[in-house]
Amino acid sequence: MKYLLKRSVQPMKVNKKDFTGMSKVFKFTLSQYFKSTSSIVMLVIMFLTSGGSLFISYISAGSGTLKEAKLQKLYIVNETQYKVTAEEIINANMLFFGVEFVSTDESLEAVQAKLDKGEVYSAAVNIRLDEDYGAYSVTAYSGVDSKISALEMSALSSALVSAFSEARLKTLDATEEQLKTAMARYSVEVMDFSKYTGEEANLSFEKTFGISLLYTILLFMLIMYSTTYIVRSIIDEKTTNLVETLMVSVRPLALVTGKILASMLLMLINFIAIAGGMLLSFFAMTLLPDSMASKDIISTLGFDSALSNLNWATGFVFIVSILLGYITFSIIGGISGTTCSTMEDAESANTVVVLLSFFGYFGSLATMAFGGKTISIIVSLVPFLSVFTAPVRYTLGQINIVILLISWLIQAGIAVLLFRFCARVYETLLMYRGSRVRLKQLLGMAKTVKGGGKA
Repeated sequence: MKYLLKRSVQPMKVNKKDFTGMSKVFKFTLSQYFKSTSSIVMLVIMFLTSGGSLFISYISAGSGTLKEAKLQKLYIVNETQYKVTAEEIINANMLFFGVEFVSTDESLEAVQAKLDKGEVYSAAVNIRLDEDYGAYSVTAYSGVDSKISALEMSALSSALVSAFSEARLKTLDATEEQLKTAMARYSVEVMDFSKYTGEEANLSFEKTFGISLLYTILLFMLIMYSTTYIVRSIIDEKTTNLVETLMVSVRPLALVTGKILASMLLMLINFIAIAGGMLLSFFAMTLLPDSMASKDIISTLGFDSALSNLNWATGFVFIVSILLGYITFSIIGGISGTTCSTMEDAESANTVVVLLSFFGYFGSLATMAFGGKTISIIVSLVPFLSVFTAPVRYTLGQINIVILLISWLIQAGIAVLLFRFCARVYETLLMYRGSRVRLKQLLGMAKTVKGGGKA
């Protein structure tokens, strides 16, 4: 083994001839992939699961949205001096338009007995002053066999609270404009003063989380799937001695470059399958009875916040970042694959890629809550982490174009260094048979090739 790693090698310079046969490797890799029945089955599964999961998510989310009220009659047992009208309840929620509202002097127990005796589409509300707490209580009731869902009862309770509040304000002779102001909805958000005074004031945690999560998951899956395929493909060719046949007419660098480009196209095909499944599912949603508008479907699925900052420019930023990250991790995967001689070593060969991917993935998610300028610049420039963070930070306005370009230069520089390193050791590794080559041995090989070392 020592002899093989220290054999005489000429100093290597990358030139055009080193890519001779790249197109052959590219076509060969694609043909091998599509000849595999399992690969075709996997494409179909990805198409179906992506569309199916999105459809199920929509149905599940939609089940939490009340579209139509089943309530037909509402008994109002009001024990206060404030009169709640049907108009006020309907204004609070138009779903209850057409419901029969009955104000009654009967006791709550008597009304409850009516509900329990078969009025399955009726409900009751009791409004009273709770002297124990010194506050008004608005409580909705339904019968034991009621057909009215808990979701509808919750919506009814909210509408009644709003209507009762409006009734109380009217006793103060409030104007229509004052009523609108008092009854207007509001939201509460907590943020640092620096964020409030800066350009980050409009960035909610939901929006930051949505964009970061979508991008990091996509990139993480792309890296893991493609590098695993590259590693296993290289080891398979080494174990079947196919690599010796290929190297008769193909240069070592052409071999790894063709494989990386083919894997990139395969990932694109897989992405198209996933996107196709999701688009088909989205189209099916619009055909459902009482379906929502397209923008409402996106909102129901929770994608509206994540997509609100995306446009053609940010799309270009994400594509460039994904390509740089993919190339970097693919080269690492290619080198790792050639250090192994058996499929048993495939898992350990992927360890470096897995660790670096996890570093970028979890590092991105862990730091997304910190939007300070210094933190944003640091995480956008750290190698391997920047692949996951820089485009997201730029899209959210947390770094400027200069920092993004510097980040790209660092990523491109690392990719070039890895490529040059691969050029020095790849041929020797392809011919190597034995136990897995360690990092120390790899560095020794690179130095030997650089200096034209002798056996």
